[in-house]
Amino acid sequence: MTTADVTIGRYSLRLRLALVVIVILCIAFAGMSASVYVAQSARDDAAAINLAGSLRMHSYRIALLLQEDASEARLGLALADFDAILNKPALERALRRSKGRSATRYREIMERWNARLRPLAAGATAADSIAYLDEVDAFAGEINSMVAALQSEAEARVRLLRISQAVGILLTLLLAAFALLQLRNGLIRPLERLLQTMERMSHGDRRARVDRVPNNEIGVVAQHFNSMAATVERLQFNLEAEVDVKTAALRHSNQSLELLYDLSCRLVPLELDRAHLQPLLTRACDVMRLRSAQLTMDNPRAAGNRFTVDAAYPLDANNRSLPEDRAVTLRFVLGDSDPPCGELVVVSDGGKRLSSGDRKLLEAIAERFSRAHAIARAANEQQMLALMEERTMIARELHDSLAQSLSYMNIQVVRLRSQVSDRGWTSPTVDATLDELRDGLNTAYQHLRELLSTFRLRVDEPDLGLALRNTVSEFSRRAPGLDIHLDIREGVSGLRANAGVHLLHIVREALANVVRHARAERATVSIARDLAQNRLLLKIEDDGVGIDTTTVSDNGDHYGLNIMRERALQLGGTWKVEPIGSGGTRVEVGVPF
Repeated sequence: MTTADVTIGRYSLRLRLALVVIVILCIAFAGMSASVYVAQSARDDAAAINLAGSLRMHSYRIALLLQEDASEARLGLALADFDAILNKPALERALRRSKGRSATRYREIMERWNARLRPLAAGATAADSIAYLDEVDAFAGEINSMVAALQSEAEARVRLLRISQAVGILLTLLLAAFALLQLRNGLIRPLERLLQTMERMSHGDRRARVDRVPNNEIGVVAQHFNSMAATVERLQFNLEAEVDVKTAALRHSNQSLELLYDLSCRLVPLELDRAHLQPLLTRACDVMRLRSAQLTMDNPRAAGNRFTVDAAYPLDANNRSLPEDRAVTLRFVLGDSDPPCGELVVVSDGGKRLSSGDRKLLEAIAERFSRAHAIARAANEQQMLALMEERTMIARELHDSLAQSLSYMNIQVVRLRSQVSDRGWTSPTVDATLDELRDGLNTAYQHLRELLSTFRLRVDEPDLGLALRNTVSEFSRRAPGLDIHLDIREGVSGLRANAGVHLLHIVREALANVVRHARAERATVSIARDLAQNRLLLKIEDDGVGIDTTTVSDNGDHYGLNIMRERALQLGGTWKVEPIGSGGTRVEVGVPF
C-alpha cells in the first residue's frame, strides 16, 4: 500500500459507497422484518379476536346451560371448552407480543374467570348460577374491551409499519442521491478530468496535470498519473538534453573527420609556409575550441630554417574564456627524427576539459603535419634531384657536342695559321683575322665552361647560400683583382629548387658581366627577405664604369641582360638594372618567396 492509499482514510470512495449500500440493505432488511412482524402480528391478532369472540359466545353458552339447568357433564364440557379457548397459544402469543392494554385486559379476564366466574358456573347451588348470570354481561364487556384493545394495537402496528416504510423509502432515496453525488464528484468528474489530461498528454502536452484531485481512489490514480507525467516530462527533457549532447558530439566528430580529411588532402599539394598553414591551424582551433595553437616547423626546403604559425579561437562576449591559470597546455612533437622537424603546442580553454578523443584528434593533427612535412621534403628532394639530373645531362651533351666542336675549331685555326705561314700568305689583315677568330673561339669556349660549371652544381647542396658562396669563390679565382663580397641575410633559405637555379644563373651572368666589362675593383652580392612584401630581394652591385641605360633594349644587343630579365619574369618577379653613384651598376631582382 502506497502513501497515497493510506492518506485517503475515511474519504475513500469505496468505503463511502459501501456504507451507503450497507445502510440501504439495513433499511430494506428492517422494512421487510417489520412487514413480516406486522403480518405475523396481524394474523395472531385476527386469531386472538376470533378466540375472544368465542370466549364471549362460550360465556353466554355457559349462562344458557345454567338457565336450562343442564347436566354436569354438559356444563363441565362447556367449562373445559372455555378454559381451552382462554388458554389457546395463539391468544397468549398475541397478548404477550402486545404488552399493552389488551394484555392487561387478558390478565384481568383470566383472574376474574378463574377466581369468580368459573367457580360460580361450576357451583351446585342456584345462587351460584344466578350470580354467574348477573356477572356474565360484565364479563363479556371485559372481553369486548380486550378485543377493542387488540384491534387498536393492531392498527397502531400497521400505522407504524407504514410510517417506517415511508421513512425507509425516504432514507433510501436520500442515500441513493448521496451515492450518485459521491459518484459524480468523486468518480465521474475526476475521471473526466483524468481522461482530458490523458488526451492532452497524447497530443504532446507534457506539462498537462490533473487539477482538483479528490481525496479518494481516483485521487490516488490522478496523483500517480501526475507523478508519471512529471517523470515522463523529466525523462523527455533529459532525453532531449542527451540527444543534444550526442548531436553535438556527433557534429564535433563529423567536424573532426572533415578536418582530418581536409588536412590529409590539402596539406600534400600546399607549400608549407605561414600563408598556407594559418587557415588550417585556425580551423583546428575552431573545431577543437582551443584558446590558442602554435605550430613550429622546419622549412622542408632548407634544414634548420624554422618558421612559426600562431592561431587562436575567437571568443565573443557570451563565450568568454576562463582565467589563464585554468587552461591546459599540450605539446606534440612532429616527426620521429632526432631532432624532430617541429612542434605543435595547443592551449585549451579553462572551461573545456579535453577528452581522450580530443587528445587523439590532436595527435592525429600533429601526425598529419609531420607527414605533410615529410612529403614536402621528399618532394623537394625529388624535384632537386630531377633538376640536377637534367642539368647534368645537358652539361654532358654540351661537353660531348659543343665543347668538342669548339676544341676542334680551335685546333683547325692553329693548323690554318701554320699553313698560311708555311706558304707565305701572311699579311697583317690575315693575321688580325686569325687572331679575332682565335679570340672568338676562346671566348665561346670560356662561356661554355661557365655554363658547364653552372650545370654541374652538386645535387647535395643544401640551399642557395652554399651555391652562392661557391659561385663567388669561383669568380674570385677567375678575377684575382676583383674583390667580391657576399651578404646573405637570415630567412632566405627554403626557396624552390627551380627558383634557386634561376637566381644562381642571374648571379653568375651578372658577375660574368662585371668581370668582362665593368673593370671594377669591388662587387657585392646581397640577398635578403622582404617580410612586408613576402619576397626575396637579390642585388648585384659593382664600382665599375657603369652602364648606359639608354642602350639597354630588347633588340637582341644585350643577350645577358635579356636572359636575366626573362629568368626573373619566369619566377613571377621583377628585374631592373641601373647605374649607381658616379660609376657602377646595380642589378636588382625581386621574386616571390
